Amino acid sequence: MSKDILCFFYGSFMNREVMAKANHVLDRWEVATLPGFDLRIAPHANLIPSAGRMAFGLLTPMTHAKLDRLYGSQSRGEEYLPESVLVLRGDNSYRAATTYLVSDMEPGTPDQDYLEMIAKPAQEYGFPDWYVEKIRSFIQPHS
Repeated sequence: MSKDILCFFYGSFMNREVMAKANHVLDRWEVATLPGFDLRIAPHANLIPSAGRMAFGLLTPMTHAKLDRLYGSQSRGEEYLPESVLVLRGDNSYRAATTYLVSDMEPGTPDQDYLEMIAKPAQEYGFPDWYVEKIRSFIQPHS
């Protein structure tokens, strides 16, 4: 039996439908923030170190095997690698967690469906309105 580790999801893996397609039920989770990081979506979600900023996401227990399946199955060309972080929970306590980041994402414009795949659950989980709007703001208007 593999031991659970805490993982911080901030992108499309917060979406229950996305997780279901990966044969995982997101059943135990809590909303948390990651201080010192800012969300970027260009073309996919990533966190960038940024003093004074914070990213919202879900803190959830996962096994290493499940994480390997989730991140090993991505075919977008980016390599998301595990990073140890300190996540701020709703009770103002910090917990060590693992999140996955891309060190050199090739810039691109996200599509509307992808942004909604992140914005919709963010709204459902009760992230602040300004943060949900920030997610949706990454779409570029057509010129």
